[in-house]
Amino acid sequence: MKKYLFLLLATTIACSQDSNEMVSFTQAQSLGFPLNSGQSNINSNQCMTKDAALAKYNLDANAMNGYGNNQLVPRSSWVNGVAVIPTITSGTGRIWMDRNLGASRVATSQNDFLAYGDLYQWGRANDGHQLINWSSSTSGTPANGTTTTLASTNTPGNSLYIINNSSPYDWRSPANANLWQGVNGTNNPCPSGFRLPTATEISNEFTYYSINNASSAYASIHKFVTPGARINASLNSVGTYGYYWTSSVQGGTGAFIKNFNSSAASTDSYGQRYLGFSCRCIKD
Repeated sequence: MKKYLFLLLATTIACSQDSNEMVSFTQAQSLGFPLNSGQSNINSNQCMTKDAALAKYNLDANAMNGYGNNQLVPRSSWVNGVAVIPTITSGTGRIWMDRNLGASRVATSQNDFLAYGDLYQWGRANDGHQLINWSSSTSGTPANGTTTTLASTNTPGNSLYIINNSSPYDWRSPANANLWQGVNGTNNPCPSGFRLPTATEISNEFTYYSINNASSAYASIHKFVTPGARINASLNSVGTYGYYWTSSVQGGTGAFIKNFNSSAASTDSYGQRYLGFSCRCIKD
């Protein structure tokens, strides 16, 4: 239902950054706004970037992570100061975000770069290291640089991508396999009420929708895309591979992923935790 409301607002309400037009509570209800009695007026047409919205309305930053950093977010899609997260309901019965974390929109093709979103090192929070400025379906530029100085805590204190090309191939020293565990897990990058899926949960989706390559991944209700991966300072396999993190760890150096390309999809793969991959969140 939330997805329906979001789409209704996005398609029927004009959006202008400098508009201050107000609508009444009754008018808003008739348009399908999910309001409560405490919201007597809303700014129906005002839009601003995610960052500007966070600053002006003091919103929950974690709840806004379904939106890209530079995406215009309609004020009308917020309820009680929290963004309504657009979702899909899978045939498995599970509710998922309808796009990658950081993506500006739901994908319109398997290599829609506006749907690529951010590339996270496993276990890290939304500290800026994940941000990518996409310029086409095959290219983009990391927003922030790199460092070889490993973090000694769960919070590195910077927005740099942390390189570690030797065992245990982790951005943190010592490594911490207890990150991203559950909706209240440390450094959970997903919006409030969402979390990273386990390996079993995302595998169930691949099985249900018979995902065996990039085309079938996009053809599924999830519309998975192919942002490739960040490896150190470079982006790799952009437009040809999709790599998706899970919360499930593998041994002392990795975490389970789902990945696919034009000819195949993984059944049981893992990635080293310093690598930058996509995230798709599941509702707890």
